[in-house]
Amino acid sequence: MKTEIKRFIDCYVPTEICNLKCSYCYIGQREGFTDKICPIAKDADFVRKALSRKRFGGSLFINFCAGGETLLGEDILDIVHELLEEGHIVQIVTNGTLRKRFEEICSWEEGLLDRLFIKFSYHYLELKRLGLFEVFFNNIAMVKQKGVSYTLELTPCDEMIPYIDDIKRLSMDNLGALPHVTVARNVDTSELKILSTLSKEEYVNTWGQFDSPMFDLKMRLVSEKRCEFCYAGEWTLYLNIMTGDLRQCYKGNIVDNIYKDIDSPIKFKPIGRNCRESYCFNGHAWLTWGSIPNMGLPTYADMRNRVTKGGSEWLSATVKSAFSCKLENTNTIYDNTDDIPKVLMIGDSVLAGYIDEVKKQLGDKAYIYYNGSNAQTSTNLYRFVSEWADDIKIGSNIDVVHYNVGLWDVIRWNDGDSLVGLKTYERNLRKIVWQLKYLFPSAKIIFSTTTPVGCEEWYYRNSRWTRRNEDIEKYNQVATVVMKENNIHINDLWKYVTQDSRFRFVDQAHFSDSDYQILGQQVADIIGHEISQIVSLKAPLKLCNNEFEDGIDKLNNRRVIIYGAGDYGKRTIKKLISQGITPSLILDSKEELRGKHIEGVAIESPQVYISEMSKKDDVIIISIQNKGIWNNVCSIFSSLENVSICSYEILRVE
Repeated sequence: MKTEIKRFIDCYVPTEICNLKCSYCYIGQREGFTDKICPIAKDADFVRKALSRKRFGGSLFINFCAGGETLLGEDILDIVHELLEEGHIVQIVTNGTLRKRFEEICSWEEGLLDRLFIKFSYHYLELKRLGLFEVFFNNIAMVKQKGVSYTLELTPCDEMIPYIDDIKRLSMDNLGALPHVTVARNVDTSELKILSTLSKEEYVNTWGQFDSPMFDLKMRLVSEKRCEFCYAGEWTLYLNIMTGDLRQCYKGNIVDNIYKDIDSPIKFKPIGRNCRESYCFNGHAWLTWGSIPNMGLPTYADMRNRVTKGGSEWLSATVKSAFSCKLENTNTIYDNTDDIPKVLMIGDSVLAGYIDEVKKQLGDKAYIYYNGSNAQTSTNLYRFVSEWADDIKIGSNIDVVHYNVGLWDVIRWNDGDSLVGLKTYERNLRKIVWQLKYLFPSAKIIFSTTTPVGCEEWYYRNSRWTRRNEDIEKYNQVATVVMKENNIHINDLWKYVTQDSRFRFVDQAHFSDSDYQILGQQVADIIGHEISQIVSLKAPLKLCNNEFEDGIDKLNNRRVIIYGAGDYGKRTIKKLISQGITPSLILDSKEELRGKHIEGVAIESPQVYISEMSKKDDVIIISIQNKGIWNNVCSIFSSLENVSICSYEILRVE
């Protein structure tokens, strides 16, 4: 039976004692282990009622993780059993060495085990030191045989590097697949730096060889401050199972206590844009479940599952199905972002360098959409922009699109021709502009010129490809012509960088962190100027439909203007004429329609009407189907006084 997850709860078990002593352990890094097993002091049935499906609105995914070894607590398994009985999906984090605890788990009913997931932490060095490899893998085999879902997760540390081949071999021999790899963090640093003496590039090269989607995502999220609206506190929560305190997140506020008034619904409050973490270090869980919607991230199933060399999978069908869900599908997106301008950013690695600064500068003034993909060439951008829009589920309701493309187009392989020729680049830009206008009809589109590249010889010494600033200038000139022809605003970053002596290159095409901050501020200023003009349009739309709720007889004594010469406009005109009312004018922004007629009524541009033809007591009827742009339409007439604006709905046009 399919289980749809309503909320994710990361549950802290206050047991701070462990039978292993790992150098990278977060408890050990801080105050050290207390060597205490803290009883939860609540009976399992009471905990079940406190975490009931009724109180939380549906099935939960609950992760139990202790400060030490989770299964050392005597009462934890009774609670897990009850929560499985309640219909939840439950995860236990364990070092996998306590055989009696796994024997107890395996004695449970088959239906419960099908919804249990165990994360086995692969503490290779301690297992090796204590001679526990056989015990460890036998315990995994035991629960696997009973149908329990599982995963193997390795926390990397520098001391393990000489043993990487053996780490892989043991995993492949016993489980048929490589372990997933997390990212160890140094909790003694406020920015939670990676716990390693390796550079970031060396770290990725060393541990990336395990081909773990979890590792790839966590490295992508490292140091990336989250500024989007986050539903942590409603869709995802952090629970202290002993005290009952339910927090928005690790550093979030307490929203309720599950042990108080257990017959009452839980109070929720999302953290919104007030995240206090330097980055979402457990984003492989919180973000893949979707606490920030529309990020285009993999699912939690991708973080945990592996297909073995024999074709089996680590997750059961039940757990895999549950882990493949996004919480936005079982909850309502209700945040205040409807009143906040939405900005889509598309570009290459230079954009990736400054986008965090853009988010920081704009703050809660805009909702930034960015799926993290490198657009690369103009050919690639045209090919995939529609798919990227689908991936992050942004629909057409975007206010500003800021994009750049060209840095890859000018690449010359082995000093040959550019990767994308100048004429092809021009054709691609025209197609991209058309595509963006089609996908986001209400958006203000901004094109950023390609930034210059460094010319120092050492940038190119060991490379088969080069970029030339003279090429970039030519490509920017072509782009400028295309954008001006299509009324696209240009953010001239080429000019901005070339005229500022502060910029320094770290390689052929990329800048230092301080330079990216400067670029981000410039881009934020350009976008900020556009969204400042949009904010006033985001106020609730006030139509005068109620003036005509008793019928349209009042239109007989007023001049009727139709906005929209499309299908709905034509239907509106016919409906009016059938009621004995002939519109005085049709307005449409398409220049090619100006001077034409529908049912004998002339079509004119809104600008001409506003400046030359408007009269007191005119009634403007919006006759376009896309309600998403009604605000924009109404804003066109905001300067007019004593004019009523209503929609075709007063005529019950079908």
